[in-house]
Amino acid sequence: MGHSIKHRIEYILACFWVWVFRVLPYRVALSIGWAAAWLGHYVVRYRKAMVYARIREVFPDMSADRVRWIAWLSWRNLVFNLIDTMRVSKMDKAWLQRHVVNVAEVEDAFTALGIPAQGIVAVSMHMGCAEIAARMLQKAGADVFVIFKTQKNLLVDRKLNAMRGATGIACLPVTDGLYRQILKRLRNGETLAMLADLRVDDGGIAVDFLGHRVHVGGGAALFARRAGVPLMCAVFSRVGWCQHRIEVRFTVHPDERLSVEEDVHRIMQLAFSAFDETIRARPEQWFWYNKKWILGD
Repeated sequence: MGHSIKHRIEYILACFWVWVFRVLPYRVALSIGWAAAWLGHYVVRYRKAMVYARIREVFPDMSADRVRWIAWLSWRNLVFNLIDTMRVSKMDKAWLQRHVVNVAEVEDAFTALGIPAQGIVAVSMHMGCAEIAARMLQKAGADVFVIFKTQKNLLVDRKLNAMRGATGIACLPVTDGLYRQILKRLRNGETLAMLADLRVDDGGIAVDFLGHRVHVGGGAALFARRAGVPLMCAVFSRVGWCQHRIEVRFTVHPDERLSVEEDVHRIMQLAFSAFDETIRARPEQWFWYNKKWILGD
């Protein structure tokens, strides 16, 4: 299949920057990322006014200075998290011990969950670097897999999946038969990692979140219910530049006394209540720039 010149250029640039950020020392790579983030935020002003409005929608009484600071840190953290994703294969056990501030607590939480003896659905949101949490799960013995939608640029799509695949994380495309494959993997003791804080325009599950009633996908809870495995809700955050924190907020098991619809709604509302609480406490950690704004019409 042929590729357009635009896609080829994007692919070459992606490969170049992945190579650069992988070979540089961690703090140097983040310093370059900080400069790029500063240009994007203060010179290009990417989605800046839109994000200010989003933050004020959730925090109407927040000062203008605080709104601007949250918007900047959210953007900077996004760039830092992208750099972490490019470096994910370098995150061995020693790296995790140095850079995850509560590594012993996380290891104990995973052991208590029975990893890797049973399958788990691990759900989180667009906050912090999920790739680091996935590596922690792997170090605990879990076979981690994710679901992805194919990118328009197939060359870049292939590169992204190769980076994940290099760590042993299986990437399942959205195709026919995916549902059965997910249930089979979960029942065989594997761990599905998902980000849940995206708006669903048609159908979905209605939950209370950030002062609104929003419609979100219920797949994470449905997979847990159908496979008979627990759902683990975790949140991630960046501590300064180079440190990370992983918090297991709760683990919930399916309740067979409820209908599937009631159980899925119960589980998803528990997750979004935890997300709500975390965002209100640390708003600068959440990705306010998402195209599919969860509170949008």
